[in-house]
Amino acid sequence: MKRTIFIIFTILSEGLVAQDISSWTASDTLKDDSGKILHIEERGGEHRSLNYEYSKNERLEKEVFMTWKNNKQYERITEYHPNGTIRALYFWFIFDKTFFGKSSLDSTYTEFDLNGNQLYLIEYENNKINGKHTVFYSNGNIKSYTTFVNDIRNGLEVTYYLNGQIASELFYNEDRLISAKYYNSEGKEFENKEFNNGEGKLFFYEFGKPKGSCLFKKGKSKKCNCDCN
Repeated sequence: MKRTIFIIFTILSEGLVAQDISSWTASDTLKDDSGKILHIEERGGEHRSLNYEYSKNERLEKEVFMTWKNNKQYERITEYHPNGTIRALYFWFIFDKTFFGKSSLDSTYTEFDLNGNQLYLIEYENNKINGKHTVFYSNGNIKSYTTFVNDIRNGLEVTYYLNGQIASELFYNEDRLISAKYYNSEGKEFENKEFNNGEGKLFFYEFGKPKGSCLFKKGKSKKCNCDCN
């Protein structure tokens, strides 16, 4: 059964702006080597706390750094792999902090593999993807990114070869595919003359390999003969 430790710690400044979560101090500077806080204090009705969650074998699984005031709560959450490296880092916003209070994933969600290599960086607002959903290669290079507005693809979706060369450029308008370009690893564009402005036959490629084709009408696929999304 998971064990949770909840610690209230010192308010570092009376004028702290809770919404400025990106500038929060790293949580390991807020405790001594024993993990205990040396002083407990509240000022102006504002609180800050550190919350630890452990597995049944005493392994640290999650660390939650919170600040709350006037029924609004901001959390910076760090999750850990079994080997102790960071698995995920993200921010959570809770407003109307009551039994039926509402919450949302805000700011950025970052995920790492067991070796500390970044896998994903996703921009959230109001619990929906607003901004870029980025995927990385293990060497740190970007593998792909997709632009979203309220969880809907809206804007560019770009994929890259491992060497950084662009593999594809797709443009969406409210989840409708309007234009598409595919390239080989040397940067030469594959021909797709039958597809234009969301209409016609589009041949798909995945990192230079042909995947088949789809017929499109107003940016939506109607008939496909391919191993593709």
